Amino acid sequence: MWPDFNAKVTFRVGTGLKTSFWNEIWLGDVNLRILFPDLYIISLQQNDTIAQMWSPQGWDLMFRMALNDWEVGRVADLLHALNLFPGTVTEPDKPVWRLHSRGVFIVKSCYWERNTNHLLTTFWPWKLIWKIKVPLKVACFTWLVIRRAWKCYKEELLHCKIATDLWNLFVCILGVNWTMPRTTFEVLTHWQGIGKRGSKEDWWKNIPVCIWWTLWKERNGRCFEGKVSSSQEIKMRCLSFIFLSEKRFRTIGNHCGGWIETEEETKLRNHLKWARIRVQGDGSKIPKEVSIKSPGMIFVLQLWTETPARLYTGEDKGSNSSHSRGGDQNGNFKHANKGSSRPNSRDAETVNIQSPSTQEVVDTEASNWVNSHILELSKHQRVAFVGFEKETLALLMRIDERKTDLKKAKRRQLQP
Repeated sequence: MWPDFNAKVTFRVGTGLKTSFWNEIWLGDVNLRILFPDLYIISLQQNDTIAQMWSPQGWDLMFRMALNDWEVGRVADLLHALNLFPGTVTEPDKPVWRLHSRGVFIVKSCYWERNTNHLLTTFWPWKLIWKIKVPLKVACFTWLVIRRAWKCYKEELLHCKIATDLWNLFVCILGVNWTMPRTTFEVLTHWQGIGKRGSKEDWWKNIPVCIWWTLWKERNGRCFEGKVSSSQEIKMRCLSFIFLSEKRFRTIGNHCGGWIETEEETKLRNHLKWARIRVQGDGSKIPKEVSIKSPGMIFVLQLWTETPARLYTGEDKGSNSSHSRGGDQNGNFKHANKGSSRPNSRDAETVNIQSPSTQEVVDTEASNWVNSHILELSKHQRVAFVGFEKETLALLMRIDERKTDLKKAKRRQLQP
């Protein structure tokens, strides 16, 4: 394909440092190697650039042998053609795409040039591949599926049990009668007339692509990671892929205090079990769940926050209740198809804690109980202690001392 592509590119010569004298089109419609093949064979400058062969005095042509009488005439013809060249300038060489009026390369012009028979221009379902709102890698995967680059695409994407369950799910939601075609190309071709519900509701266009991407991810998980998901989990991942677009992430984020950004892994759909976005505030405006309503169905998402713990030391009688919540000003929350567990509240005995002064250094070894609780909070509860290591250690040491005192008091009570 490269020779055909290169034939559509001409060079506007500037300094001549990047344009080959013989091999690239810069004078006329074809390169000089094709116009003068006999001179190209005996030339000693087959790979030289224009800048290497041009000087203010004229062209410096070098040949490996003395010219015959008929070859002298060919050199004269070459020099006559080179008289059209005005000379080099200070601007760099610039490639020009000949199939565009402004000389700029666009994929559309190259596609129409390559598709000379125009067989697929009318029926090729390109809008359901490149015009839907999915990540670029998912669109490229769909194009490969349509082009049958996957050997087992029929069995795994159309006719296996899991694929049949997914197709039946969405056919029932749309309320249409559907018979599975033989190929993925026929699926997209016939799907363009299925399920249209108006310009404001275009999620139905994503259904084939989302089904195939979900099956592809599940297939990779089973083959390379040994993970097998249930049919219900696969259906929920496919629904999440369809209904959770970047626009909906922004809407959910604004509803929960103000959208800041969406995680890169979520944008690329590298995982289908959950999504993560960052919002403003301390998490007080984040509800437990949100609902996405569409004709015939309601998609409910459970939300939970991921806010790092905050520790305040010293007596601050004027502190408000927001200190007890913890969390920074920019919290993270994510949704999942499965419910998230929440810790049960327990009654705790009041412990008076005196914060160490700025001059005091807590220089003592933490007990096993303290170390184990620090590890537990860091690993399981995802509590961050960055910037508060000394205060955290002092707090847990006070709790440890209080726990030891209670044990000693209980032993004294049990003694006769």
